[in-house]
Amino acid sequence: MKYIFAVGVLAAGQASTLTGTMAGQYVMEGFMHIRISMWVRVLLTRTIALGPALAIALVESEVSGMNGINAWLNILQSIQLPFALLPLLHYAMSKKVMGTFALNRWWSAGLWLLALIILAINVYLIITTLVPLDWPWYAWAIIGVVFYLYVSLCFYCVEDDLSRGCSNVKHDITFFLKPVIRGFKMLYGQCKRAFDKCIGRKDDDNEVEDCA
Repeated sequence: MKYIFAVGVLAAGQASTLTGTMAGQYVMEGFMHIRISMWVRVLLTRTIALGPALAIALVESEVSGMNGINAWLNILQSIQLPFALLPLLHYAMSKKVMGTFALNRWWSAGLWLLALIILAINVYLIITTLVPLDWPWYAWAIIGVVFYLYVSLCFYCVEDDLSRGCSNVKHDITFFLKPVIRGFKMLYGQCKRAFDKCIGRKDDDNEVEDCA
């Protein structure tokens, strides 16, 4: 498990370095109209990002203290993740924003499923980290209220997407069920006609016997 975690941290560091540098370039050149060389931009952004972490590492020399800080940082990132992931999915599906590059219905459903799995894992991480803590009841009451507001805010961010998704699911279910319902109606009609024909034959036979 520790090797998987190490590979994940390495990959996350490489990805954040690349995306952070490119994002800083676009922001500085496009929004702020500041043109500086790449190495100065990397030095500036990495210093701002790593400076506080290096300061804490120098102040807190014990490994156990660093592990605790690392765990709480992971929890903080888990809490902040929906506010980056949910708007990203919202705008990626918006035809008004993305135009022809907007995600189709099936890609959207798959990505929403992955997002829900990631959010469920993060909620599990937060719960398993907070439950063992021996806090008084009023602290848990405050946490419950904050958690309710947090979940409500997450749902508010994607309220339009949820309503649109429910209507799409209803439309898809209706679209797929229409042929099935039509087939059952045809089968019922054929069975009814066959049954009526069989009953008619029996009535004719009975009339012939009565005449005899």
